[in-house]
Amino acid sequence: QELTALEKVRILNHILFDIHHFNANPSNIHSPQYYYINNVLETKKAHPIAIAIIYISIAQRLNLPIFGVDLPKNFVAAYVDQLSAFEAFGENIDTPVLFYINPYNKGWVFSRKEIDIFLKQAKIEPQSSFYSPCSNLKIIERLISNLLVTYEQMGYNEKANELSTLLKILI
Repeated sequence: QELTALEKVRILNHILFDIHHFNANPSNIHSPQYYYINNVLETKKAHPIAIAIIYISIAQRLNLPIFGVDLPKNFVAAYVDQLSAFEAFGENIDTPVLFYINPYNKGWVFSRKEIDIFLKQAKIEPQSSFYSPCSNLKIIERLISNLLVTYEQMGYNEKANELSTLLKILI
């Protein structure tokens, strides 16, 4: 018997968050160590974008169609399934996303409506890119941008300058 998309995500969530105890709520979320994947794998504590990268990477290794979504102030994932999205939402859909996943909140599953509410509360004008999967390059840009700000806030200007140079190369 085939598992549904939601059942597959629940199993992934159980393995990552219940069995392996990955936690996206470190005590000092702005510490650089929570961005580096090697540290995250060791400590199981991560910045939201780092936990999302791990989540998406594992999902894709398992052939689950889960991709990053570059939502302002919150990086999330999307379960992409054109046929199921069409069956669920009809022909008026503009993205093949069946549902969204917040790895920062232990894999909480939510809909486009929650993104609408989030954007309205944050007073951010909706854009189609906020609902659609982004490229892996965009994910790396977001990670480096966040890390750059963290180093600037800590006064590590040399490290921030290195990341700024790297970001310019990528963009």
